[in-house]
Amino acid sequence: ADGIDIGEQATEFLQRRLNWNWTAKNEDDLEAWLDQSLAHRVAYLRLEAGLNRAERLVVLRSSTPARRKLPGLPVIARTAVATLAVVALGLGASLYAARPHGDVYATAVGGHEIVSLGDGSKIELNTNTVVRADVDATHRTASIEKGEAYFQIAHDENSPFVVSVHGHRITVLGTKFTVRADADRTEVALFEGRVWFSGGGEARREKTALLTPGDVLVSTANATSIVKKSDRDLYRNIGWRHDVLIFANSTLAEAAAEFNRYNTQQIGIADA
Repeated sequence: ADGIDIGEQATEFLQRRLNWNWTAKNEDDLEAWLDQSLAHRVAYLRLEAGLNRAERLVVLRSSTPARRKLPGLPVIARTAVATLAVVALGLGASLYAARPHGDVYATAVGGHEIVSLGDGSKIELNTNTVVRADVDATHRTASIEKGEAYFQIAHDENSPFVVSVHGHRITVLGTKFTVRADADRTEVALFEGRVWFSGGGEARREKTALLTPGDVLVSTANATSIVKKSDRDLYRNIGWRHDVLIFANSTLAEAAAEFNRYNTQQIGIADA
């Protein structure tokens, strides 16, 4: 019954978003529902992705009825898919809790490594980075303990890929993005696809954010912000993938700090 409810609720939210006069209050309601559980986010994201692939969103947006059923998908089929999704999530969670949490990959200061995972995904590690990845037929997870990594996630609508960093969760089906984990700051930059970012911990509860290409999210202990960047600015930040650092309107101190990430011999700025 819970699985049926989740599937129906996800469908209802998506239909309302496409057909109604969607308001800020509606968006808040959706974000609150998505933040309740991973099953909610996965059900909604999977439904939206399926509609995009089948090019049904154009049909839904142009239709007159405010609350019609999705075309070509009977209620019993939708609820069965939702039930199976929740069962799979529950089984994956129980298996994950009972097994080691994957393989650890690390680079030294100045290091650079590309890791290929069993599902076809790739993780590219920048300098002084530690990533733990656990991927098999039942679940796909990774966590970043420190550093920076570029993720190329293979698409699998039946198995979302979840990246954990500093208590946050990044949930995707298939996309390209970077995650940088500094001591007091988390940055996520999205190049392709869509990802859900959700904050962790009751003490500093954050809204779930849906990132689209060009979005750069920065989260600290006090605030979370999202800015849209051009492709040029976005790709400038991953020059490290080609062994270069690119600066634009940076202070000398900022440039020195960036160089210091890659060298044991540190650069100091003696004069302001």
